[in-house]
Amino acid sequence: METLLGILPYIYFEEPVRLGDVQLLSIPDWKGRNHTPLSKPHRESLRELSACFLTTRGLSTDKGGVKALTYFILNNDGGNASEVIEKARTAIILLRYAMLRPDTQATDNIESTYVYAFSLPQAGDSNNKIYQSWPNFNTEQEMWISPEHHKYPLPGWYVDLHMVHTSQLEQLEELNQLFYEQKPIGEREDVLLAMDWYSQSFLKYSISNTARRLVDISIAFETLFQLQKNNITMTKAVTETLGVAANSPVADWAGSFYGRVRSATSHSGKPATLVYQHAEAQVPHLSFLWSAQRIFRECLAAKIGLPRNISSERLVEELTPNEIHLRRLKEAGSFEKIVENNLLSELEKLRPIYPVGKREDIVWLGKELLNGYKQLYNPPQESFPSLVAILNSEDSGSDLGLKYYQFLKEFRPIYPDGYISVSHGDITEQTTRKTKVITSANWEQFRLEGGIYHFAQFAGYALIMPK
Repeated sequence: METLLGILPYIYFEEPVRLGDVQLLSIPDWKGRNHTPLSKPHRESLRELSACFLTTRGLSTDKGGVKALTYFILNNDGGNASEVIEKARTAIILLRYAMLRPDTQATDNIESTYVYAFSLPQAGDSNNKIYQSWPNFNTEQEMWISPEHHKYPLPGWYVDLHMVHTSQLEQLEELNQLFYEQKPIGEREDVLLAMDWYSQSFLKYSISNTARRLVDISIAFETLFQLQKNNITMTKAVTETLGVAANSPVADWAGSFYGRVRSATSHSGKPATLVYQHAEAQVPHLSFLWSAQRIFRECLAAKIGLPRNISSERLVEELTPNEIHLRRLKEAGSFEKIVENNLLSELEKLRPIYPVGKREDIVWLGKELLNGYKQLYNPPQESFPSLVAILNSEDSGSDLGLKYYQFLKEFRPIYPDGYISVSHGDITEQTTRKTKVITSANWEQFRLEGGIYHFAQFAGYALIMPK
């Protein structure tokens, strides 16, 4: 038995999606398959409700724009209204989580991944129809959206149709397995509620938007860990869940987020700051909103057994600003000490993100690296005119950054194009004339050249900006 539950007006899936007993189908189907509902009343309801949404948003075809939407049905033997609604709510919560991929969390047009659901059938007479709206499951609301009803305006979200390849729905199979195949959903109500608050944190508010989003994500953390009920601090909950040391930047971040964001907003009406500042840094460097959403996903995955998106080691790196890495290198004092103290790995941790770190440290480090490399390996100066130009240059605004970009072009034949890595098979003599095989004999040179190349990419970005 199929029960028509509702529609997602601005979401289109290129393949059907199933979450438990709920299936989501998009129409029209671009592969020519018939995905329209089987029953005539369901088709009529969809046709009427779809008329409430803007016709200019749909699929582009050779015949012009075609309106598209997704509807969802329940495949079971019925059940009372509350059970049906609960299954729909669970499926949409999990879908929203699956759509919020970590690699798209920082995008501006985040509403395109936010799900607006409307339940069917409608209530009311033929001219004044009410549909249950679930743009936020924490506060259900009824909305007048009949095309024949002129007193209330159409929804004004201005959200473009979002086409989704099912391969982009992250961890969909794992979600199905965790929530539908192993344990009853009722045992995971706190996790579902935490997921819902996490998804809610992506909704843009018109007033005090960042502060409100931070409140949502702080509620998601408290719901996931049940901090009050379990009498545990957020710092301890996060570090134990992710398996990091109690003195790691993750612990410092959790304490700062809870105190300077969650508690400050609760007591003062606004966060004390919107940006995280590493305990050893002089300048804040990381959005609390972005980092909180990122760390929540890692905590959720670790807590209930979903695949992790990044390791805890990588997470620590993201919380550590360039300023710290540059300081460690500067404190070494010289190129020789950087190599001797095995600090070349710090070069690989420098990232082209703002703030880039102290400019004087970047200028000093570049000259130490290039001068040390020149003395060790004596590269032909005619092949690297920019190397000499950088060593002789003063810090003159963006000019130095441009010199590093030029250096990258000149250095590329040396690294990475000058090396070849071979694990199996023979290497022809012709190949070895053009490239060097990475061996224990040239490993230190290879590491140094790799560090210099990575630093030059970073320095080009960092120094292109004016002083």
